[in-house]
Amino acid sequence: MRSYKMLFIFSSLLLFSDANAIEISFSAEDAGESVSIFDDYDAGNGIAISEDAKAKFGCLEMIDNRIVEGTGDVNMIQNMAGSGGHTGQSIVGALASSGRVENHAYLYPSDLFVYQKAALQGSMINVELNLQNTESFAYTYSGATDGLIDANQFIKTGSVHAFQDTHISAASGKAESFAENLKENQIQNNAAITEIWLNNGELFAVQNADALSRRSWVSQDATLQASLGASDTRCWNNENGNWAGAANKGEFGIKLQMNQLADADGFNSNALQQFTAETSSAQNSYAWGVSEARWAIDPDQSLFEGAWITSGIYTANSILRFEGNSHSDDWITTAAFSSEQTGSGVASGVAGYYRGLPSGDPHFLGITPVLLFSNSLSKPTVPSNQAQGNSQENSEETVRVVEILV
Repeated sequence: MRSYKMLFIFSSLLLFSDANAIEISFSAEDAGESVSIFDDYDAGNGIAISEDAKAKFGCLEMIDNRIVEGTGDVNMIQNMAGSGGHTGQSIVGALASSGRVENHAYLYPSDLFVYQKAALQGSMINVELNLQNTESFAYTYSGATDGLIDANQFIKTGSVHAFQDTHISAASGKAESFAENLKENQIQNNAAITEIWLNNGELFAVQNADALSRRSWVSQDATLQASLGASDTRCWNNENGNWAGAANKGEFGIKLQMNQLADADGFNSNALQQFTAETSSAQNSYAWGVSEARWAIDPDQSLFEGAWITSGIYTANSILRFEGNSHSDDWITTAAFSSEQTGSGVASGVAGYYRGLPSGDPHFLGITPVLLFSNSLSKPTVPSNQAQGNSQENSEETVRVVEILV
């Protein structure tokens, strides 16, 4: 087997007065197969760029390594592709920033593996990896304003997988991972997403997103402490219009710790979470968790059939421990929770037909139940309560049940 190391080694330190555009490309072909990389840099004063690539022939592969570091503004996009049909991107943008980004990419005609490490501080920072093949798409993203990001990100082909382990401390910040499975003509079949965001605080999150043939799933393990913070993990299946999700939120000085998982296949959508919330000494500090499921009756008329259940605390210096899970298919939608708390609050649930999509606090207040075709229930909760709730909507038997035990 012939083996050649080639191509190009690029190293430059930019010391110019304004932004500078740089383009770099690498490509290799062998026996009708090919791989390629195209880089587009827009870098300001004080940014150093170092990149090298080598290709091996006989069993085609390309390895690319790059380091971007310094102080100033930088925007860079790296596009990667293989003749087997996959494409990938590394996208980094930073304003008034300082720090370092390191990438390692392994390209094969039918496979791609990319690792990215970014440690940046600045007024605006965005770091992303994404990947697409003929059936699936996935990405992982971290962003911050007036703060810092320390992120380790990874994507790979096969089932199309995206991973990140990120730390954000900022005036505002967000971490997000997404995966979807596509049908013919790039029509979305199944998808799942997990996201966490904050204002004026700090978060640590580990996220995974994966898209298989006829199945997508995501997971998140995270903690945050902030003046305002929330997390949402959900999945949906466009084959039958199923949707399931689990969310939490807190405001006015809160701590949240969570484990969340969602998946969707050709017929089912499922989501679950475990989280602990701690309110601060502020009198208006609060936190809540929710489990919800629905499926579409008439999307054009914004008519859905769903089940919702939630529990919250609205007392300073209190703790809420919440477990919730939800399920939706073309036969039944269900949502359930169990909670333990040290402060007063409320538990609520809805089951049945409604119009609109959920928003507000608690999470489902944005919907309008259809009279005679929905049931709802709300109960106050007090310190030391252990609560359980179940909400169920079965269209075939026209069963609408909401139960909350405190």
